[in-house]
Amino acid sequence: MKILLLHDYGTATGGAELQMLSLRQGLMERGHQVCLFTSRALPVAGYAQLADDTCFGTNSTLQVITQTANFSAYWQLRRVLREFRPDVVHIRMFLWQLSPLILPLLRDIPCIYQTAVYKAICPAGTNLLPDGSSCRFSPGQVCLSSGCLTPKTWLVLMVQWQLWQRWRCAIDRVVALSHGMKTELEQAGLPSVEVIHNGVPVRLGGFGGKGNSWFDTGICDRNPKNPPRPPTDCRSRHIRKPAARPVSSVRCCQQHYLAGSPPTSRDGASV
Repeated sequence: MKILLLHDYGTATGGAELQMLSLRQGLMERGHQVCLFTSRALPVAGYAQLADDTCFGTNSTLQVITQTANFSAYWQLRRVLREFRPDVVHIRMFLWQLSPLILPLLRDIPCIYQTAVYKAICPAGTNLLPDGSSCRFSPGQVCLSSGCLTPKTWLVLMVQWQLWQRWRCAIDRVVALSHGMKTELEQAGLPSVEVIHNGVPVRLGGFGGKGNSWFDTGICDRNPKNPPRPPTDCRSRHIRKPAARPVSSVRCCQQHYLAGSPPTSRDGASV
């Protein structure tokens, strides 16, 4: 199978980036042909660019424009699609660098969007108000009046939001990383969101054990004003309790198109 991975960044500098790099390696080890397409933006200086193919990206003030309409991403992805001819496209993050302009190119290819953050329903990506409470408003004037966005940023990101709404039909399946995220995405209007937790190696020993406390796993409420608490029902993190054994990142993240429930093409045939 030819699998095209799309992500904003191609460096080993964040959790989502490490997941995509691990995913590429795992899929290749299974015999698949994989191409990782990202922007050339470097979120942390000094890290190597590890993507197979790239387009323009920036962390300067110009980013607010390019994350709304990155013409380099459009033209370079068009070339990659023509040359690589993928069977399926897997998107992780695209609304910080690649922009919604890439979506029309994916209309005729089975496409999965595995959301890493709340950018699909919140222009700021957090779905939180400045006071730390959950936002229950649809994006619009409230993003400006609440102080979530500055006037200049708000104007451009509202254009990005409209383009995303216009072309999101290019995505066949949305996958969330937790049931809490699924609930919020569906409440905001995204239909039939599935849940597949991040596949990560889990150290054995249970919560509270040396080297494996719930602090170590990074699980806590995403409201910084709330003190950490055991993850009995963390609605926005990806793991509720440690697994009994290490979890395969590839198996866990890709079961939706590699193990039992593959995406289907536009005519209904399984890929």
